[in-house]
This record gives sequence, structure tokens and C-alpha cells, in this order.
Amino acid sequence: MKKRLIDASDLLSVRWLSDPQITKDGSLICVTECRICPDGGLEIPLLFLVDSDTGAVISPPNGHPERMWAGRWSPDGQSLAFLGVRNGDVQLWLWEVSRNEIEQLTEEPHGVAGPGAWSPDGQSLAYPFRGETNSGRQLGDDAYTITQEVYKTDGVRTGAPIAKTGMKVFSMPSKETILLTTPLGQDSACSWSPDGTSVAFISDRANPEAYSSGPALWVVEVESRSLHQLTDGHGLVQAPVWSPDGRKIAFIGNANRHNTSLNHEIKLLEVSPRIESSITDRLDISFGLCVQSDDSRGYGDASLGWKEGFGILSRYPERGTVHLGWVEPLERNPAGGVLHEALKGDRSILSFSASDSGVIAFVASDPTNPGELFLANSDGNNERQLTDRNGAWLSEVQLGEVSLVSVRATDSILLDAWLLAPPVKPATAAPLILSVHGGPHWPAGWRFSFENQRLSALGYYVAVSNPRGSQGYGEEFSSSINGAWGQDDFEDVKHVAEQLSASPAIDVSKLVLMGASYGGFMVCWAIAFTSMFRAAVAENAVIDLVSLAGTTSDGGFSMAEEIGGWPESHADIYRDMSPLTYAHLVQTPLLLIHGELDQNCPIEQSEQMYAALRRSGGEVSFVRIPG
Repeated sequence: MKKRLIDASDLLSVRWLSDPQITKDGSLICVTECRICPDGGLEIPLLFLVDSDTGAVISPPNGHPERMWAGRWSPDGQSLAFLGVRNGDVQLWLWEVSRNEIEQLTEEPHGVAGPGAWSPDGQSLAYPFRGETNSGRQLGDDAYTITQEVYKTDGVRTGAPIAKTGMKVFSMPSKETILLTTPLGQDSACSWSPDGTSVAFISDRANPEAYSSGPALWVVEVESRSLHQLTDGHGLVQAPVWSPDGRKIAFIGNANRHNTSLNHEIKLLEVSPRIESSITDRLDISFGLCVQSDDSRGYGDASLGWKEGFGILSRYPERGTVHLGWVEPLERNPAGGVLHEALKGDRSILSFSASDSGVIAFVASDPTNPGELFLANSDGNNERQLTDRNGAWLSEVQLGEVSLVSVRATDSILLDAWLLAPPVKPATAAPLILSVHGGPHWPAGWRFSFENQRLSALGYYVAVSNPRGSQGYGEEFSSSINGAWGQDDFEDVKHVAEQLSASPAIDVSKLVLMGASYGGFMVCWAIAFTSMFRAAVAENAVIDLVSLAGTTSDGGFSMAEEIGGWPESHADIYRDMSPLTYAHLVQTPLLLIHGELDQNCPIEQSEQMYAALRRSGGEVSFVRIPG
């Protein structure tokens, strides 16, 4: 069968797999699959099960809710708790796999806020629930009063009611719920201790209305409901998991949650006496991170798995790939922990889980496949693909192939770039689009990008690269641009463009620079200082760092970490690092694209750039997207 080129409508055919959960005995795997609904463009998640031996797919029985995700196995592997929606709020549901029956468990008035966690005896489920929304003092239909420091959430209209969350326990025998924590902040990521007496979770309840102190690791004793805060709320805390003996909790963290250039370490917290340490600080690896792409899985959910006899399982980026390995927490070893690599390759491992015997179920993606489910032994051997959910669609379309291009910077640092060629070789030299990732510290690499494939089908060469500032190359590389955006990182972007366009296949007169968020910053910065690009596209761009610090959803704390201080004391740096300062120099035609509910990079950033270019006579268009 002759294959065709893809177009935008093919987005409806792609199946995006995530969150594989394998039973303790390794016999079944639950996977969440998302597809985009043609009506309204919303993603519809559904669960299915996969037999580990045969690869046979088991669909949910009739009567399942229209949206299903976040499946979590009971300890005996007979039941699956999951989040579901049927004509209303998110609730906790149960799939009795042995009987192939589904029932709704909770009836929370404002809905369930996250996945449930089974108690070790399988008799209870802990889960976060939404409390009554706090809409503040309303002054009319659309007016509101703000009195707290934290008042914005990305993707949500400013002033919209946001519910605080607490924790409850659902009893399977009695079908009753018990209040575990009151909704004071945002409680999430619950995990039972192996003896069933306590639940660890993440919460900002100590100071939910301040940017300076954020989510911390907490433990609540189930019987007494006694609460204990275990970390300071300043460092990063993600993916808590108990040790098999119940004496310690491992989590992904660093010293400052606002500084995203720091390595994400695997930290170990001894519960009593309370002692915190890092077991990976000497490895110069950022654990839990993923390379970015343009689907809703984003960077994937950071997670850890701790299995007796194997260690702590985590993913980590390395030069544009995402690998999986076991960290052995050798606490008496002065070097901390030892990493045993399990799964590598030119791909991105997006999500995973492991059975008690160490068998790993994982979803992996590469530039020519959105992602499928795989299974492998604990050491990575005997790897096999279990699903082919995108096989039918991929058999119809012709995709471009990606090649890694190593570019030596002027100071001899080796830069990685990935060049996607048009699926049909152009008869003459073709345009090149160079895309700059966001963050600025979130890397690009070996992962499927629908938009890049769509552009290549139109005849473009499309390239992504990891300039200085990107994670996955060590902390010195990722932190080297702090306080100096537009310097070495700009030289790296320009150097990659020069090297790629030296190929006779590239039309050097038709280079395009494209990027989102920090990538949009780099676009607007670059076109003020070089005329090498024929056109530019900046999406949800960062334009004016002073106004960004006052309007972004984290109160400007991340920007202050990047620069080394606040606008009041570092006004010159904020001004000199803002593309808006140099907008009058821009001669390159620019397309601005911005979502109106982006609260991390508010739309006023693009509004300022548009106004400045209109004043200076620049060629500019502005696409505003509701939501």
C-alpha cells in the first residue's frame, strides 16, 4: 500500500499511551490511552489491560465511565482502582478484573483530586479530595478581590474558584470514608507505609498562600490523624515512595524548587529519627526528568519505584535520550548510591512501573512512534514490545527520519541537534525550521513530535537542539546560562543553525527560527541580533522579564533564581536580558502565538512585543488563542 503524507487531521488518529501499572506478580499491566475527540478537541482517556505473557488486550466492560485514567492495582492484583468521570465530577471507581465488573466507589461533592493508593492489606484506599471552592469575595459576575499572595494557576482564569484538597480513606468492607486531613492547601501523591499505619503525601498546607514556602513531604498517622511535616517546603519534593522495610521514604528533590537548573536528586528521608540525605548528589544526573515534546504527556509524571533486592527505579535524561535505571541506596558508601543502568537506547522512556520480581513495564517513544508499551527484565534483558496501538495509523503514513547531528561550538563544547528530513526528498534545497525548546532547562531529543512531523510533510527540514542550559548534560551545563540568557545559549543556537544550513540540502536563504516559552524568548532575542533567519515564530514567549516577574504564576521566584535577584535590586540585568529592550532592532518578519490562559508566560508578554514592533515598523502578526 502506498503511504501518504500526514496532515493536521491525523492528530485524531494518534493514540498516546501513559502510566503503565504492572501487578505485583507481573501478570497484567494497566495502561491509560488518550485520543483527541473531534468535537471540541478534548482528550478522552480510557484504560485497557495487557496480558504480560501473550500481549492480549482486555478492554473495560460495558458501563464504564466515559473517561478513565490513573489505574492502581490492589495488592492481590484482582482489582483496579481508577479515576473516572460520568456526567459530572471525577470520582474513584473500581474495576473488579476477576469478575470484569465496574462500580463507582466515591461520591465526593466536589470530586476526587488524584489517584488512589491501596493500603498493604487491600482493605482501604487513600485519596485526595476537593473541598468546597473558595471563590473569595465576589463583587459581581466577573469581579473579585485578591488578598492572598498565591492567586494564579496556569491554564485557569484569574479569579476562578480553586478548591483546596484534603485526604480521605475509603474502606472497602464498609464502603464508608474517613477524613484523614482537612483541605488547607493542596494534598497529593499519597503513599501507604508498608505496615499500613501511616500515609505519606505532598502538601503546601503549612503555608498555602505564599510563594516562598511550597509543597513539603508530610506523613499522617491513620488512626490518630497526627500530622508530621518532614521537609522544609523550600526544596523540590516529588514522587515519594516508602522503602520495603518502612523505615525510610525516597523522593525526587533538590535544595530549591524554583531553581530548575539544579540536578533533581533522589533523596532519602529516615522517618525516625528524621535524617535527610541525597544518595545521587555525586552522580551529576537529573532523575525523574524527561525530554519534552508537543503532546499532553509533557515531561511525563516523575515517579520512583522501590523494590526489595533491586533498589530504587527511576528514569533520567542523558544527551537527549531518557534512560531507566536502578539506584542502589548504599547508605554506608561515602559515594551515596550506585546507578545500575537497565534500559537505554535512542528513545525516551516516558513512564514505567515494576513488579515485585523486578520486571519492568514501560512506555517508550522515538521520533517515528508516539509510544508503545514494552516489557523487560530488571536488567533490561528480554525486552519485547507488547502493544501496537499506533501500528495501523503508522502503516498508512510516511514519516520523516531523524538523524543526530553533533555540532562543535566555538569553545569546543559538543552540542546535540536532531534533524528531521522531509519524508519525500525535495528536488531542490529546502527551508529549515530550527525549533528552540522551553524551560530553558527542559531538553529536547529522541521523542515523537507530531507538529515537527507535520511540518516535515510540508517539505521543511526541522531541527531541534539542546543549547547550553539544557538538562541531561550535567549541572554545570544546565546552570551555565543562569543570569545570562541570550549569551552562550544564543551563540549555540546560531552555531547550530549555521552548521545545519551548510548542507547543500538546506536553502540557507530560507531559515526559520521557532520556539515556545523560553524558546520564544530566544526567537525574539535572536532576530534582534542576527539577520540570518528569513522568518520567526514565537509561541507564548517571554519578552519582558520585569513584567514577567510581576505577573507570572509563581510570583517571579523562578525568574529571580535564574537572574540572581529581584527587579528592584537587579534592574539592569532584567532590562538587558529582555528581548523587548531590543525590539526596535528587529527586521525579521515575526509571528506571535499566545494562549490567553497561559499564566506562566502571560499573554501581556506577546502584547508588549506586538505593540513595540508596530511602533517600530516591524512586520508582525499576532494569533491569540482562547484558553
